[in-house]
Amino acid sequence: VTLMAACQAPPTPQSAEESVAVEAVYNPAERGQELFAEYCQSCHGAEGRGNGPLAELLKIPPPDLTLIQERASNVFPVDMLATYIDGRSGLESHGTRNMPVWGNIWTDTEGGADADQAVAEQISELIEFIRSIQEDIPDF
Repeated sequence: VTLMAACQAPPTPQSAEESVAVEAVYNPAERGQELFAEYCQSCHGAEGRGNGPLAELLKIPPPDLTLIQERASNVFPVDMLATYIDGRSGLESHGTRNMPVWGNIWTDTEGGADADQAVAEQISELIEFIRSIQEDIPDF
């Protein structure tokens, strides 16, 4: 047995990438940041402050998304934000729609029976990113 083991070829060296097993961890805020960069930053800016390259072309400037929680009495309004991003159910109290109806756009893009679930996931990921950029405004 010892002789057989000695005659076997040595194991081939692994690259650093192969030797370290890295398990991808799903992070909704990171995925939301990717979606934000693709769909939102042209109006809201890279940091969500409403200063994107297209902001000055809009009749109504996009809001500073870093202050959502502050404007909502320090309670992050997940449901309201999800409804607004989706845009398919009208929010009459907000007046006319000034931003794309992403629910329709993403449903058309995703297609199929699972489209609504995919849209809900994208909206949830965006919300987690927006939550992550909230400013902590000290009370005076």
